[in-house]
Amino acid sequence: MQQDSRKHLATLTKRKLVAQDTYELTFSVQNEFSFLVGQYVWVEMEKLVFEDVKGNRRAFSICSSPNKDNTISIVFRESSSGYKKTLLAMPLQSQVNIYGPFGSLVLPTEQNIPIIFIAGGVGIAPFRSIIHKSIIDGSVQTIHLIYANPNLERAAYIEELRQISKNHTSFILQEIYEKITIQHFQKIPQIKNSIIYTTGPAEMVDAVGTILTQIDIPKNNTHFEEFYPKQFAPINSLFTTDFPVTENLFSLSFQNTSNHIVLTDINGKIIFANKAAELLTGYSFEEMRGQTSRLWGGLMDKAFYATLWETIKIKQKPFTAKIYNRKKKGVVYVAIMRISPIFKKEGKLTGFMATEEDITELENLNDTKTEFVVLAAHQLRTPLTVIRWNIETLLVDILEKGELNPLQRKSLDEIYTETKHMISLTSKFLSISRLQMGKYTIKLESTDPLLITKKVLLDLKNLAEEKKLIIKELYAKNVLAVYTDPDFIQIILENLISNAIKYSNLGGNIEIEISLDKQKDIPEVYAIKEKNIFIRVSDTGIGIPKQNQAGIFQGFPRAENAKKIDTTGFGFGLYMTKLIVEHSNGKIWFESEENKGTTFYILLPVQ
Repeated sequence: MQQDSRKHLATLTKRKLVAQDTYELTFSVQNEFSFLVGQYVWVEMEKLVFEDVKGNRRAFSICSSPNKDNTISIVFRESSSGYKKTLLAMPLQSQVNIYGPFGSLVLPTEQNIPIIFIAGGVGIAPFRSIIHKSIIDGSVQTIHLIYANPNLERAAYIEELRQISKNHTSFILQEIYEKITIQHFQKIPQIKNSIIYTTGPAEMVDAVGTILTQIDIPKNNTHFEEFYPKQFAPINSLFTTDFPVTENLFSLSFQNTSNHIVLTDINGKIIFANKAAELLTGYSFEEMRGQTSRLWGGLMDKAFYATLWETIKIKQKPFTAKIYNRKKKGVVYVAIMRISPIFKKEGKLTGFMATEEDITELENLNDTKTEFVVLAAHQLRTPLTVIRWNIETLLVDILEKGELNPLQRKSLDEIYTETKHMISLTSKFLSISRLQMGKYTIKLESTDPLLITKKVLLDLKNLAEEKKLIIKELYAKNVLAVYTDPDFIQIILENLISNAIKYSNLGGNIEIEISLDKQKDIPEVYAIKEKNIFIRVSDTGIGIPKQNQAGIFQGFPRAENAKKIDTTGFGFGLYMTKLIVEHSNGKIWFESEENKGTTFYILLPVQ
């Protein structure tokens, strides 16, 4: 499966003491390996010298900055953990398996937005990677690091951080060797306009959560790594104090159902797991108790978990998604996960119930089906192209010699048109299949969306003129060159504009708007924080009937009024457009009224 390709064989090349009881380990990865700042990996040893109930694999944030020599560094505190004791006892040149990279910290791209990092202990790891990359790139974005440790001896990389602070005015270091209090935040300029990232021990994160609440920092400006502060939830009491699991009919039902069920407190710490959960993950309940589901999870990107926590903890609504997890033995599986908030009688949040359903076999069947479509489309495309070339050659000869009568010429034209249509359809099959399989490679390069739009309009000029359509183009000046995938932009514009022309009435109007980083008038549910390309295509055509709107982005269903205009279409255009937008972490939505027209909106993150 796709996630298995992230397994890499690596060699331990360096072990260094970077603070009291704190070690940095560097690994050389044998095959090509690249990562982004703020990402993490799982490090797996084949066999543990010292027994560890939590198994032979752990997640570590990458503390080194991206490089070209296939090396990666992690940092951790020495402890009684059998896993960590084995890692420290491992001789240099020993080999491990590294899985990843996974996740990443999504930082604001605007240079004028200050960033505040709050790190406790080895929570410095992802921030160190970002700080180094920022210095290498010559960024002028202000980074304020609040680094908390019990004493100076335990502060990893402190001399290095002090030197960076001394040499670079854009980096400010604030050292704390006591309990974090509100006073430590009062002198930070523009704190309410800053984006704040916190990682460290649970107690420290709770303290930071209390302070950020007291000084009214907007919750949208705060991000947390492994632990989530209790203060950001409506209730501070643990799930176990409100809802003990006892040997009654209720708990017996949970224990003996065939579905994986896990109960957690409001911070995601596991207090109950049934037998099905043990069977699916490979971990016993004793191994799970007090841990979070990151024990077998953590394979999705950062944005996924941010959305999950916002949904279940802030909005207090259920969350359902397809997710990749890893069993104790290292096997990746696909599951449908559902997490539901649990409330006390008075309506206060007290914990969560999570269920998983293993759908790996279904996904494998779907992959097989998709791979067949790709193979069939590939096989079809070559003969179709040959047919097209031969028809083009014949048409050229006919134009020169004029040997066919009008009926024969018409037949040959129709064959040529239908062959082009089949080639286009085959290409769409290929693109859709690659997107579904996650094998469509994004090509980031300097792109001019306006140039692409004008090319699409030129290709569709004859059809638009036949219908006497008035096309209005609204382009912002700041979109002349953006860093994105030009093929994606072209496919999106071709599908939206050709549909607008196809389903417009004679003498109708079409508007095409393209701008950069649009925030105004975007519904909150569709807004994205990243710098983005905004695309709007409006028409005054036949519109989409209300009863057909729910399925408009599906592959085959089409509106009845659209079928009357174009009987040959499959409805792939909008389906493929939605796949591309989702593949790019963008948003797509529309407004439509029958006989009055349709407007499609798209937001695509730049980079």
